[in-house]
Amino acid sequence: MNDFSGRIPCSDGNCIGTLNEDGVCSICGKPGPLEVEPHRQDNASAYLNLDKHFHRLLEIEEVLGEIGAIFDGESSKMPPQNSPNALRSIADSVNKLRIPGFFAYHLAQEALCLLHIVAASCSIGKQSGGGSSEKVDQVLKHIDDVEPVLRKALYDMEPYKSMNAKEAIEVITARIAEKERQ
Repeated sequence: MNDFSGRIPCSDGNCIGTLNEDGVCSICGKPGPLEVEPHRQDNASAYLNLDKHFHRLLEIEEVLGEIGAIFDGESSKMPPQNSPNALRSIADSVNKLRIPGFFAYHLAQEALCLLHIVAASCSIGKQSGGGSSEKVDQVLKHIDDVEPVLRKALYDMEPYKSMNAKEAIEVITARIAEKERQ
């Protein structure tokens, strides 16, 4: 080999040899770096975390259901939007729902991120042939079913994305006005 740019140095930092055509150092005889299929180890570990991520997603769904019950109970107490006390009722409601709404908004964000992670893990699992195909199909079906619900929860909880009651009231009243225009 006269072209020095094509030479691969020995993997032993104390050796000055280069790898020959067989991938072995011409001086010390150590093999060069192993050729590993790109991302093979990463694929396996990502798929192994599927259960962990999916269980967290289910936990979030459960908590969002509990918070949803709080919102359902509070919304049943709201007077008609055209009543003279509507703004005061909205403010009272925001004060009661601000903390659960804040949690719900951020949990819905986390859940949507987990959905993407779980979907990617399922894809990796299918490509690598690891895991139960039936299990992966069940998880993917769950993702298809729950994604629209989580997106709606995120939209519904958007007024509570910060702890600022004034901002929440402004977003809610703007949404009410928009609905009345339609």
